[in-house]
Amino acid sequence: QVTALLAMSELAGPVRAQPMSCSSSVTEGV
Repeated sequence: QVTALLAMSELAGPVRAQPMSCSSSVTEGV
């Protein structure tokens, strides 16, 4: 799970600008 969060965090940067609810939720959570 930790690895997934780290991977999402890195993707959340560039993907955050794009319209994605999953990424947004993960970004706000972290």
